[in-house]
Amino acid sequence: MLQPRITARTVEVHPAVAFGSVLAGAALLGAVGAVIAIPTLATVQALGTAYVPRYEVFPSLEPTGDAPGDGTT
Repeated sequence: MLQPRITARTVEVHPAVAFGSVLAGAALLGAVGAVIAIPTLATVQALGTAYVPRYEVFPSLEPTGDAPGDGTT
């Protein structure tokens, strides 16, 4: 119970996701899977962050000068 919370803080993974990965690792590979689950999850998360493009859902809130009455026309 403590291992997912402690390790999740060090590798910056949400504790619920860390706990789920420990359960999945234990189900697949036993005790060894439970121990290596969080570092594996952190590696997959880092690779996903590096290679999967992220898109903004909302447009930027900075003014573009196109709004009427902004004094640029």
